[in-house]
Amino acid sequence: MKITKQDQNLMILKDRNIIAFIVGIIFVLAGFLVIFKPGFFANQPPMWSGLVGVLLGSFVILVAKIPTISLDKTSNKLLFFLRQGLTIKSTKEYNLDQIKEIELSVIYTPSGKGSGYSHHLAFVLNNGEVVPLNSGSSSIIRIMGKQTIPEKNIGARIADFLNIPFRERRLPTVGETLSAVSSAVQSAAEKEMEKENKRI
Repeated sequence: MKITKQDQNLMILKDRNIIAFIVGIIFVLAGFLVIFKPGFFANQPPMWSGLVGVLLGSFVILVAKIPTISLDKTSNKLLFFLRQGLTIKSTKEYNLDQIKEIELSVIYTPSGKGSGYSHHLAFVLNNGEVVPLNSGSSSIIRIMGKQTIPEKNIGARIADFLNIPFRERRLPTVGETLSAVSSAVQSAAEKEMEKENKRI
């Protein structure tokens, strides 16, 4: 997710999936060049490779999903557009004053090679409904050895724009986990001792 436009009353966010859309257009254009201007290339590729380029590029364009989120203070609307190919597939609408906070959650996925942490941004509404901003997992970027999480910066900017709280829901540390387990064991032991005392 990337903020593509921001002024005093409007913020627009788009998913990075736009790269797939651009790659598809490049394949289509290269395919047409092979078909209609084969002399453009030093080694003239066969006509079938141009057809493959056009078909592959068209497929990528039609399949690419580009979510767009619009936060408009003037109309008090939060709009979700999901564009697939050249058409808008779905639209969701919420009032901005329904949004209680922006939440960044960290999820650990233990799945072999793809195991690791992913960061997910979401709008939390007053009624408790959670509306995800980014459906896919994120990546941690290192700049001069320092970790930066793009979703954290984006979430903070959205919260600042809407003047609502930004909350991080992280995984507990090892110390916090051990403390929770220890207190649970101690609580269970105390309850058992109370039961034994009542029997006596």
